[in-house]
Amino acid sequence: RTICNEGSGWRDSNPGSPTSATAQILVRNLIEASKGTSPIAFYAARSLNSVLSELVAVHGWKSLRGDEWLSSLDVLKPSANNTFAAVAILSGLKEFLASSKLISTFCNRLVSDVTGASVNGENTLKLLVLLNATLVIFEPSNLPVTQSRLVFAIKHITSWMSADQDLTPWVAAEACRSLQLMLPAIKDIYGPYWETSITFCISQWKIKAANKGMNERLLVNNASLRLVTTLKGLEDPNEDLSDVLTDTAQSISNGLIELLKVP
Repeated sequence: RTICNEGSGWRDSNPGSPTSATAQILVRNLIEASKGTSPIAFYAARSLNSVLSELVAVHGWKSLRGDEWLSSLDVLKPSANNTFAAVAILSGLKEFLASSKLISTFCNRLVSDVTGASVNGENTLKLLVLLNATLVIFEPSNLPVTQSRLVFAIKHITSWMSADQDLTPWVAAEACRSLQLMLPAIKDIYGPYWETSITFCISQWKIKAANKGMNERLLVNNASLRLVTTLKGLEDPNEDLSDVLTDTAQSISNGLIELLKVP
């Protein structure tokens, strides 16, 4: 905590004090340790998240210098093997990044990349995780992405939700999270994705998990519940969504009852 409290120059090329230099080295080392997908990388990323949150809470964040620092890290790239580090940075700095031009560009890049991803693609899960960590920085009404681009991405993600697609629980959960974050931004636009999203969630609640698959089902159930709750809570929804919510009200209730039966 002392390092965070006194490390005001942690992003500077010339930190200015031993404590700031220590904070800078700590952040850089944690970023490096977060690379890969090992348990060590995961816990290093959790530490990085906490350290960054504390540093910006104490010292604030200036967007211009912040973008320069983020660019110097060379971490925020969809193709890089540093998803843990990228998510830790995005979630650690979170609302401070809402005015960042670099993050706005990164968000648009991720939305475009998702539109070209395949349901079982090698990088699809990683891409969705990065997208969601970026989208959550912004209020739905202030997403730095045009509605037309969002619609393309939403149509593509919901195309994975047909019965003949082999959607893994992890991708299903992150897909629901993506829709939860993007759909409110296009609540005035009609389309089949409203019905597809809700019927997919209901279908997931009916799946019986074996004991070894319980954790995976919990991920999907949690994400799908949040998605339906978000859609039901939208103010002044378009008629497509209103009609779907009315038509599926009983099915939603039945699905929730099924979830209550989960041991």
